Amino acid sequence: MSSRLHSSETYRYTNAYQGYPCLAPVSQNELIVGDWSGNLFFVTVSPFAVSKQVFVASKIFGDMIVKNMLRSLAISSENPMLCAVATRGNNATVWDCGKDDVIHLVPDDGLVNAVAWLQNDQILLLGMGDYPLSPGVAPKAQIEAWKPDKYESSFVCRVALPGVSVEAISVSQDEDGNLDVVAFSGMNSQNRGFISILDNMLVPKACFELPFAMVKRLECTEKVIFVSDYGSIHAFRRDDGSEIWSHDGADFAYDPYCHKLFLSHGELISPSNGRVEETWPELPDCYSVRPRPEGGFLGVSTTEIIGVWNVNV
Repeated sequence: MSSRLHSSETYRYTNAYQGYPCLAPVSQNELIVGDWSGNLFFVTVSPFAVSKQVFVASKIFGDMIVKNMLRSLAISSENPMLCAVATRGNNATVWDCGKDDVIHLVPDDGLVNAVAWLQNDQILLLGMGDYPLSPGVAPKAQIEAWKPDKYESSFVCRVALPGVSVEAISVSQDEDGNLDVVAFSGMNSQNRGFISILDNMLVPKACFELPFAMVKRLECTEKVIFVSDYGSIHAFRRDDGSEIWSHDGADFAYDPYCHKLFLSHGELISPSNGRVEETWPELPDCYSVRPRPEGGFLGVSTTEIIGVWNVNV
C-alpha cells in the first residue's frame, strides 16, 4: 500500500462539548466513538450517519453523570460488532452493537482505566488502579481477567503489577510469534512508571522503568513499544526498554500493513527511527487517532469532529 495521501474529510458527530473522546474502527467505513457524555456512538463515514448510540456510564441523584470518562476502546477481532471500553469508574462495559446488548463488568475494588481482548477475544483484560489523594491510601496496580457474558459474567484471575495504577494494556506477538500482554503502570509519585511484559497466561516476563506516569495508551510491534504520555509519543525497544525516539503529539496510530506511524497533528513517521516522512492535513484539536483496516486513518477531536484520511491503495 502506498502511504501517499489521497484525500481528507471531516464530519461533526455531535453538537455538544463532550470532553476527551476516543475511537476505534469497526470496518473501513464504520467506527465507534466514546466520549465524556458517557455515550458510545456507532458512526458510518460514507454516507455520514450516527446510526446507533448507547449510554454506558451511570447517573446518581437523578441526573449527575458518573463513570463517564470513557477511554481505551477495544474492538473484538473475532466479532467487530463487539466493543469494550474502560469508564475510569469501578467498571468496564462491553457493547454488542449488532444485538444492542450492554454488559457491565464490576470488579470488587479499583477503577478501570484500560481494557484489551485476549484468548480469541473470549477474555477481557481490565487495567485497574488509581493515584490516591489521601495519605496512607495505597491502591495496587493490577490486571483482572474477565469472561463477559450477557447473563452472568465471570472473574477469571488477577495479577499485580508495580505501582498503583495500570494505565494502558496492549496484546501483541513478540519476534518468536508468542502472544504477550504489555501494560504500563504508574507509581504513586506520578513521576515514574513501568512497562511490564507478561505471557498470555499473565505470568510476568520482563519489567522496565520509565521516567513518567499516567499514560494515555500503548501499542506494540514485534520489536517496538509505542507509548503516549498525553503530550509526547515515545518508542522503546521491546527487548530492553531503552528509548529509541520521541515526538510531540497527543496520540498516534500504527498501521502494521504499511509500517507507518501517524501522529495526531498530521505527521506520518517511520516507526523504526522516528523520521518524519510526510505531513498531512491536520485535524485541529485532534485527540485520538487510529488506522483504518484497509488503509488510511481516522481521528476525533475535542471539538466533536471526526477526521478521515484516505490513501491511495
